[in-house]
Amino acid sequence: MTHTSFARGLACFVACLAFGGVAFGQSADLAKDARLQKLVSVKMKIVPIATALSQISRFSGVSLDQAPSIKDLKITVLVQDVPAGIVLDKIAKTLGCEWRADGQLYRLGMDADEQNARTRYVEAEDSAAQKEIVDELDAISKVAQMDPAAAEKELIELTGARADPKNTTAKTDPEREKLLKHAANRQDVMLGRFLQSMSAGKVSAFWRGEVVAVNPNLANERGGGPPVPGRQGRANGGSPNGMPLFVQYDPLLYRVQVMQGFGVRFVAKRLPRVVTQPLPTGALAKLRFGKEVLSWDMPIPSDDNWTKLGVARSDPQSHYANHLYALADFLEKAFDQTQVPIVADAFRTPMQDRDFNSGIGSFPSWMSHLKSNNGLMTRFEDGVMMVRHGGFWRLRKFETPEDELAAIEAKTPKLSPTLADYSAFVTKLTPEQAKPFCLRDGVLVNFDATPIQLGFPALKFYAGLDRNAISMATRDGIPFGEMSSSLRASFTDAVIEGVFYGAASGSFPAELVRFAASGDGRGLGFIMRSDDMYVNGTTMIGQDLIFGSSLTNAAIYKLPVSQ
Repeated sequence: MTHTSFARGLACFVACLAFGGVAFGQSADLAKDARLQKLVSVKMKIVPIATALSQISRFSGVSLDQAPSIKDLKITVLVQDVPAGIVLDKIAKTLGCEWRADGQLYRLGMDADEQNARTRYVEAEDSAAQKEIVDELDAISKVAQMDPAAAEKELIELTGARADPKNTTAKTDPEREKLLKHAANRQDVMLGRFLQSMSAGKVSAFWRGEVVAVNPNLANERGGGPPVPGRQGRANGGSPNGMPLFVQYDPLLYRVQVMQGFGVRFVAKRLPRVVTQPLPTGALAKLRFGKEVLSWDMPIPSDDNWTKLGVARSDPQSHYANHLYALADFLEKAFDQTQVPIVADAFRTPMQDRDFNSGIGSFPSWMSHLKSNNGLMTRFEDGVMMVRHGGFWRLRKFETPEDELAAIEAKTPKLSPTLADYSAFVTKLTPEQAKPFCLRDGVLVNFDATPIQLGFPALKFYAGLDRNAISMATRDGIPFGEMSSSLRASFTDAVIEGVFYGAASGSFPAELVRFAASGDGRGLGFIMRSDDMYVNGTTMIGQDLIFGSSLTNAAIYKLPVSQ
């Protein structure tokens, strides 16, 4: 594939965030409804919007509902003796929604213009992130035929001349220096060859997030210099460590990971978490939704009514398996000590501030500390503090609905989830919802998410096995040739993804290249073995899920979970 066609192919497949339809009816101001002047006291942390509205409806006696398009949103409400209408008004404003009257019923929904503004914003955010990656990969593709030794020599000459105070004629050429830095890196030269060799189909697969394997001929070259036409083997000065095997673009974290030699590295790397920017910046800040987000935020009040309130030390036990805290936990601490009414959006994402007592003091100083350390937004109306997570428009795409968490969380803490529990759970997740579980401490749940983090592809494969197949895998193994077409596809994913999960052992990556290129799985199969594992100072029985030809030549997912 030529450099020009490769660069042209790097500009597609933008992911969109879509919201559903809007409820019909007249826009309504619930704060002015006489029926909703009744004082309510509510303490709900990270609950589905339907749960919150049902409880407030029961307290107030007014029928409340939500549009299907926002049914998966979650909310935190901490109020004591506040009129129900004001609480409902703040819920709508926090979530970017509005109330509409439908007879005697009020329905919460999102205006069509607001939905469109959000969709356009997310598309623009995706496009901006992709452009950064396109520029980086485009630069790497240009060095495919360059000599690393010559590039390193020229780079030294350029930087040395610029640093010499006696050389007044030295010119600065940042673009040339950037190109030379890539060319001086033998891994980048090989990656550049790989990028230029990608077919249109592979480019498309790459931008969809699929793992793309280097073609066998390129893998055999293993060199640092340009390939010699008609000749296989190692080029002069080459090293197998520079050989790219697999490349994958993550369309959710906006980064590229490359398996080269015996390690994985990131190219065009952005933040390794789901929120890349907590607030709109640059061109994004000029879009309608970006402006709305920035204008919504207010500084923390500093008048006497607020400074007289204080937040003191407290040491509650985290009820999450990773012992971290949610924003709702911090806000509950403030509410319990100050009785300041609080309404916040809610996500199962850990706070960046890991110290539960960080910044204790007056309420304004404590809240300012919490806000700045965690990229939050705040707004104050009618004595109520509203709080939004930074990057909430992205968090919504990654949040797992509570009903999907209910079944697996119901087992803990009395029982630990089994391999079957984990595999059944992961099949319910969208790729976006799965992403936080695949990051270390990326999500807050009351069960150990480590098996998902370490073996998401393996668990998806296991979910497709029936009881007889599991028995066969434990006893003799299941040959690739005896798997169904759907199971083969899942097996292939688990095998190839193993390089990025640290599961590929020994010389297996070289065999994976052939398997990925040809789909020939003769000699490969799936095996299960119980194995003692040492986790957090405790020995426990775990499971090895083995995808390959033997116990030593395979992608082996070692999961701390019982069968």
